[in-house]
Amino acid sequence: LWCGLDSALEAFKIGRNENTIIILDQFIGHPLALNKILDEEEKSHPTLKDITKDKITEEKMKRLIKEIELADFIVVGSEFARNTVIEQDILAQKIKIIPYGVDTNLFHPAYKAKKHGAFKILFVGNISVRKGCHYLLEAMSQINLPGVQLTMVGQMEDHYFLNKFGNYFKWVPQVPHLEIPDFYREADIYVYPTLFEGSSLSIYEALASGLPVITTSNSGSVIRDKKDGFIISIRDVEAIKEKILELYHNQKLLKEMGVNARNRAEQYSWEIYHNKVGYFIKSLIEND
Repeated sequence: LWCGLDSALEAFKIGRNENTIIILDQFIGHPLALNKILDEEEKSHPTLKDITKDKITEEKMKRLIKEIELADFIVVGSEFARNTVIEQDILAQKIKIIPYGVDTNLFHPAYKAKKHGAFKILFVGNISVRKGCHYLLEAMSQINLPGVQLTMVGQMEDHYFLNKFGNYFKWVPQVPHLEIPDFYREADIYVYPTLFEGSSLSIYEALASGLPVITTSNSGSVIRDKKDGFIISIRDVEAIKEKILELYHNQKLLKEMGVNARNRAEQYSWEIYHNKVGYFIKSLIEND
């Protein structure tokens, strides 16, 4: 029985009585770890307390923890997610890492050289505290170069981001999924300063689109530091600014990392993901 986080409890209770192998698809880090990092954020930035929507309520927390307790195996997308689960005294042998995938046909580099002249930075996802967007926007306010442009695609947690930093980015609230690849192909780099993930799908999409990625150690990313992009610490405005400017000033490095990024993504197609899931399930059945 394989169920996703926050949709599994009732099925797991039945499965437990039916001598069934129970697998939880934990597509983000442990919920207690998520709340902890958001609590830390609110303490260091009191103005964010009223706009943080990703914190898990006490009632929902009980449900999520019960799902984890009932599972025989927990599948996560990254080493980061695995570590957040182990930190809550969950046995390491219960946890299986299977990185996610990307449609490498839908997401691919631009076939023609970009003609826009500007240096375009892209972020795709919920514009929120958990995603660390305030750190990216603070970095952009410090860079403040006319040729450097940030586009943020996705719903906004609160208009705080627009009210405080609206001069430093273009906001695209909603885009049909089939049009998302166009935004990647128009960009030069991808920046994803998240505080907490499982393994961000948008990073796989950026890699497949041939974009160097600047992201944090908490993104659950498969990127190789200094090869496909840069992995930085969370909450580090200076590092975000430094790495953006390094790629802005170094076209050779930008192109090399873009090629590496696409090659890396080809190791993580959805077909490969499905095969890994299949092998994992097969191993459980054969050993049962």
